[in-house]
Amino acid sequence: VRRRLKAKRMDQSAAVDVTDAVRRIEAAAASIPIHVARRPGPAAAEVLARAYEKATAGTSTWYRTGKRAVHQPQLERFVGELTHYLDNVTAIVELGAGKGLLGRVLQDVSAISRGDRGALPLVAIEQRECPTYDSREHDVTRLNGTSVAQGFVLDDKIPHGALVIAKHFCGNASDEAVRLILASERVALAALAPCCHPAMQWDAFCAREAKGPLGALLTEAHFPVLLDLIALSRHGRGGSSGRDCKRWESLQALGADSCYRAGRAARVVLEAARLQQLAAAGFSTALVE
Repeated sequence: VRRRLKAKRMDQSAAVDVTDAVRRIEAAAASIPIHVARRPGPAAAEVLARAYEKATAGTSTWYRTGKRAVHQPQLERFVGELTHYLDNVTAIVELGAGKGLLGRVLQDVSAISRGDRGALPLVAIEQRECPTYDSREHDVTRLNGTSVAQGFVLDDKIPHGALVIAKHFCGNASDEAVRLILASERVALAALAPCCHPAMQWDAFCAREAKGPLGALLTEAHFPVLLDLIALSRHGRGGSSGRDCKRWESLQALGADSCYRAGRAARVVLEAARLQQLAAAGFSTALVE
């Protein structure tokens, strides 16, 4: 199936001038402002580290140690940015919560930042029937077995003024998150960290009607180019890879460094288009790295 999908993408993009497409993608990305996530201060970083230890207690040693070098810095930047807004929301809603690591860490941090008002309640939404977390300490609503893509109505589960978060909401799941937010009258703030862009499908992309320069790039013909650039960039940065580029001779000529830069630009374009949908609905938006 994966080979057929790749072949379909290559067929769709055959009529696209790859060199011109890469130039336009990089030019569009260069015009999009990117904010750098704020680092937490020393005191907040210590709180985050303790919250991480607490949230991962009882999990596998690999999750606590092997993955920590990746996950804790991500959580620190993600939560460090959101701590500035916790006074203005009424609850934390985590989509694709899994074991709820992000939600639990943010909830523990909110207990400190909010003082006497206590921790924010947490609503954890996860499609799989998997164990989440101990709800004895704070108010936690666990919605295991709930799919956000099957007639799910976010406002049925959350209070007014909620903060919606999703980290590593893969492929088109982030598009579904955008649609849920747009359909809601109760979301005050949202922070999404998308991933797995090459797994996206055009039919499920939420920004197929993007406006302006983004709209000119985000067509069904150009979409496979963006996804393939992102896929190649994940290998090209380390200097690998003639082999990875063979499936597309036009991209092979770009070289690994150019593939990496273009792939990063492609991600910026896709996320800016998603943000454009939220901005059109009245949200103040920012692309944060």
